[in-house]
Amino acid sequence: LSEREGMEKTDQKLEASSAKQASDEIHTLYAHLLLAGKNVFLYPDGHGNSLSAVRRFHEKLASFLQRHGEFKIDIEKDRVTCRGEELATGPFEEGTPIFTLFRDGIQWIEFSLGVTEEEIRDLFALMKRYKLLPLESDGDFVTALWEKRFPHIQYEAADIFFGDQTADMSSYVNPESPADMTEGDVLTESLDDPIDPAWLVLTDGERETLQTMILAEETA
Repeated sequence: LSEREGMEKTDQKLEASSAKQASDEIHTLYAHLLLAGKNVFLYPDGHGNSLSAVRRFHEKLASFLQRHGEFKIDIEKDRVTCRGEELATGPFEEGTPIFTLFRDGIQWIEFSLGVTEEEIRDLFALMKRYKLLPLESDGDFVTALWEKRFPHIQYEAADIFFGDQTADMSSYVNPESPADMTEGDVLTESLDDPIDPAWLVLTDGERETLQTMILAEETA
């Protein structure tokens, strides 16, 4: 082989090795995410096992973000991918973090550099809170996630009210009055006049009433 051909083959081997390493990192990080979710869901709030699992996931995530800048998970029907890597296929198991995200219409979720362990802990706490809600209660988890306004966790949720339209609720700012609304803050129906997004946000009292109704229906 010529010197040039030898260098090209060496570069190809290095690229293949680097690609495999990145693939392994992504799969390992996803496994730690699932493990953290499993522990949070299994144990009482504040239990040492769940705190340790979340801490390990955050450490792995922070290391990954230092090298790659972001960790974005794309969630499709029966399929989870990241950077073109297929992480999971088949029906999602009910009561898992991915099922909770998919059930409430989360199409992708992204962790960016600077995400804190507290943000991760709060995210899993929300998933645990809403993991067993029936399908008919679409939107409760997304609303709670939107209200948290996580600085380093972005996502996109399918609009459960308007069919195929979508909105990045994590970056949406709820206006205090209609006069403060901008064109980007308005979610419109497919046919009729715009709807004030503030009308779609439940108050604490309304949310408690809704949860009571759901519980009563399940008990019956």
